Amino acid sequence: MNKYFQEAKEERFAYHSIHDFFDIYILEDALRFLQTICKSASTKKIWKKGYPYSVLHYLKHLKTLIDSAYYICHEHAQREDAIIPNEQQTEMPGIALLQASMNNRKGETFWNNFPRHITAEQFYNPYLAISSFCKYQSQRRWLLALDDIQEFALVAHPISEVHPPYNLLNIQRHLLRLIEACHLLELRTNVKMKE
Repeated sequence: MNKYFQEAKEERFAYHSIHDFFDIYILEDALRFLQTICKSASTKKIWKKGYPYSVLHYLKHLKTLIDSAYYICHEHAQREDAIIPNEQQTEMPGIALLQASMNNRKGETFWNNFPRHITAEQFYNPYLAISSFCKYQSQRRWLLALDDIQEFALVAHPISEVHPPYNLLNIQRHLLRLIEACHLLELRTNVKMKE
């Protein structure tokens, strides 16, 4: 029997949305896509790493990931098996523990899945990264920021022309952490992978 069956429908949907995101994008591609989109938005170059629809599709799924993160954070919808117990925590996680942060899907390797944007505490407890993400700005502001990034990634004008105080680097950093934290949730708690 599924141990998550007793969860609220919305909670199961949030975790399934995370699964759907990583069913479409492997971690390395998800991170690289975000970085190239943000780079295009900050320069006078139009994003040319694929079809323009790819940007729209990616950011649509990223918005769903953000919605899931806010639900998990505000409804305290944490799953215990996503958090590594204190007994197993050290300052420098062992190689076996880091290998547990890897999926066995085609195209994924240990070094591509190695978490680079989250702290050691956030590695042990990905919900800390999600909480930090949600505290940085409101859900509405995140979605508006993604709309602006999308628009400026597809035109030959930098986002700084319209938003001088825009801190695209911080936004990108928080989004990268969110993606890595959600990837850890996917690996540690996903129902479909454990069945």
